[in-house]
Amino acid sequence: MTFRYKFLDSGRESKCAPNPDYPNGLDLDLSDGANHKCCNNAPYPAPRCGSIVVTCNECGIVMAYTVAGRIDDVRTLTMPCRLATIQRRPLIV
Repeated sequence: MTFRYKFLDSGRESKCAPNPDYPNGLDLDLSDGANHKCCNNAPYPAPRCGSIVVTCNECGIVMAYTVAGRIDDVRTLTMPCRLATIQRRPLIV
């Protein structure tokens, strides 16, 4: 699976220290327990504070998460796959 990432810059730097529990970044799972999911590396670390909008090139699902430009930013992302949930209608000729 391939994801497209778009960084939405807030225009500010982080003022808080990174979370020491995640010195190598965070593995973010947005799949909510879905049976079919996609996982990929995220742009890590982000340039500074903002949001990252992610689009799956396979199924088209779009999600977003916030970043702070620190070592505790998201490094891998897991999202549910829409292809498994889309009902296919039979072609009627």
